[in-house]
Amino acid sequence: MRKLLSIAGLYAMLIALLFGSAPLKAYAVSSADDLPIVSELKLARHGYGMCDETVMIHDWRQAFQNALYVGSKELAELKYEFNQAEIHGSYAISLQYSGVNNDIPTSIDIMFTQDPSAYSEFVYDAMNDTYFLEAKNLGGYMRSFSVGFNNDCQPENLRVLGYTSNVTFWAYIAQWGADPFNLSAYESSFDTHYPSGYSGPSVPSATSLSYVAIGDSFSSGEGVEPFDPVTAIPSDPNASPDPWNECHRSELAYAHLLDQDGSLNLNLQSFRACSGATTQTMVSGQYGEGNQLSDVTPDTDVVTMTAGGNDVGFGNFVRDCLEPDSQGCGIGTPAHVAIANKTDQLLPGRLESLFDDIQVKLTAANTNAKVYVVGYPYVIKQNPLSCNYGLLDSGEQYAGEEVTFQLNQKIKAVVNGYGDNRFEYVSATSAGSPFDGHSMCGPDPYFNGFSINPSVPQVFTAHPNQQGQEAYAELIASHLN
Repeated sequence: MRKLLSIAGLYAMLIALLFGSAPLKAYAVSSADDLPIVSELKLARHGYGMCDETVMIHDWRQAFQNALYVGSKELAELKYEFNQAEIHGSYAISLQYSGVNNDIPTSIDIMFTQDPSAYSEFVYDAMNDTYFLEAKNLGGYMRSFSVGFNNDCQPENLRVLGYTSNVTFWAYIAQWGADPFNLSAYESSFDTHYPSGYSGPSVPSATSLSYVAIGDSFSSGEGVEPFDPVTAIPSDPNASPDPWNECHRSELAYAHLLDQDGSLNLNLQSFRACSGATTQTMVSGQYGEGNQLSDVTPDTDVVTMTAGGNDVGFGNFVRDCLEPDSQGCGIGTPAHVAIANKTDQLLPGRLESLFDDIQVKLTAANTNAKVYVVGYPYVIKQNPLSCNYGLLDSGEQYAGEEVTFQLNQKIKAVVNGYGDNRFEYVSATSAGSPFDGHSMCGPDPYFNGFSINPSVPQVFTAHPNQQGQEAYAELIASHLN
């Protein structure tokens, strides 16, 4: 937040004098409690250029998810708590102005609470002849953070404010008409109460589409570092409990890219996709994480997923195609026979069972959320001239393409035959797909290749690279639009 701490303190003192201070209330213990009232996770300058307010409003989430901040335990906790507030509580977002005439937007301020019973109310401030918003019925605590913008109008600064149970701090999203730090509340998911006779501006309601991303490694962003630190913890057999979590949720996964696309108006409510997930572990949990569907709520509008590849052993099949010392993956090889049988006999029932679980969750949450079941692109595809990836002969190229085709056909058939129009299949192999021409056999592959470099984990092999995740985002966005 673009304020000197002393000014923030004066505000708090002024409001406390005018309206009194609420008693401190108990809240969950967190290591973030040790943060000072304002602390910077990354030093950066604040800009004073005339930034487009619309761009700022859409781009603050990009900064919040920015990989430059990865590694901060405080930030990981903040992300989690804000996510929970979006699901269970309420939040409000304001655009902060500065300058001589209070006409230069400089940062986005976010305040939130996980308390579902809280609401906001306009309160008149006679001293300043204006209104400010105050949190009411707050049974928990309030948190806030700020995203600053540089001279190029790009988000580059994140500041985190400490916890407070003093509801008068809600004045920070006030409309202080004459104050040098004018805050304009432009979006709130709180139930806002207006006093009788109030004729000032109303607070726009939060209207973004709440988005949940589930699925396997193609959705988690496996192979595209950096990963969320809590999903990149190797196994430690000597620890009790073992902290092992290799869901490998990438900060550059398509879920984040969709969330950052201002034209889609999505709000990433929950990102639970996990590398290695099957249709069964998506429900039963993996690496100590619970059911991926648990964050589907009455507010959920959009769900995306990839699922089924691990059930049939798609990763093992591709590795048999690529590894020099394997038996290969051509038609009739053990690798090809195994995946063909599982795709035909095992996959349909497992997908139907997963869809049943999703349907139950949607019904229990009383939501008509759209579920986009996204297919798999051609990791391996025939190249009539030569395969850029020299380890694949023409028979293996054909088998790789055929296996992907059959896998997608089964997924599509189950989706279309399920009888619930909330489920929609999204093809990654149709004509015009962003993946066209970018298989491992193409000159510009959108997939990670097999590497003998020990510093490159083999689990990265054949997963979409950063361009592949961008292609997925483009593909899904075309359906959302």
